[in-house]
Amino acid sequence: MKKVSIIIPTYQRPELLKRALDSCVNQTYKNIEIIVIDDNKVNSDYAKKTKKIVDAYPQVKYIKNKTNLGGAETRNVGIKAASGEFIAFLDDDDEFMPDKIEKQMKRYQEVKDPKCCLIYNYIKVVGDKKARIEKRDCEGVVLYDCLLKNIAYMVSWFCPKKVLEEVNGFDNVKCCQEGILLLKLLEKGYTVYRVPEVLTIMYERSSENPSGVTNITEKYIENAKIYLNRCLELANQFDERKRKRIYQLKYYWIFNMYYVLKLKEGKKEYLNKILQLKMLNLVTFKTIFKYFIHN
Repeated sequence: MKKVSIIIPTYQRPELLKRALDSCVNQTYKNIEIIVIDDNKVNSDYAKKTKKIVDAYPQVKYIKNKTNLGGAETRNVGIKAASGEFIAFLDDDDEFMPDKIEKQMKRYQEVKDPKCCLIYNYIKVVGDKKARIEKRDCEGVVLYDCLLKNIAYMVSWFCPKKVLEEVNGFDNVKCCQEGILLLKLLEKGYTVYRVPEVLTIMYERSSENPSGVTNITEKYIENAKIYLNRCLELANQFDERKRKRIYQLKYYWIFNMYYVLKLKEGKKEYLNKILQLKMLNLVTFKTIFKYFIHN
């Protein structure tokens, strides 16, 4: 039975960490290593509370960053420390279903594809609104699909450690970390498969969980454009129809962020980019409607 390392970066959420840890400890697949990387300030109340919680789990490996590294570099610390042949990622405020690792390992062994870099799964998203299921059904060579839309949230990932090391893990960016990493893997010809079941619960930011999924800010948008530009660069290898489709959806993604923040200049810039593509479809009409009518 091959070992799987579960990497959990944590920052300022000690009260939610126990739920994440319990979901790892209770996995039906037993040859696992649980690694918590504490990115809180040394000797802070958050760090003390986090250490106290982790101490209640003697099977958990605890690593304390000397300085705040951020999510990307903290996950890289976990990858380097992992002794498992496979790696899964869990955020400190989310949880795994008990059979997540078992079913992903089984799927990996079934596909028998030496170029497989990722097994992902469906996700249940819980927040203030009605819970929803995030489903993606892309398998095999999925670069085009990935450029259109994120196909796999990080909390659903199950990867061979060696492929993460081959591309030097996560780039040190503030958002879209899994998107950029997946692009690096797909550029090298790796393939992706999935378990078509809900195996992860992801908690969105809400009144009950104010420290959940990151809020959109102007700074967030500027960081998101790093991922945007990478997608647009890779889009150039496809034919005109596919390339324009990628451009349109990525522009619409940024437009919606400006829309949420009610920033007129940003909305205007990305409306113009979409109009310049001369694609008369639903995305174009939705952008026009949001800009001129539902402003």
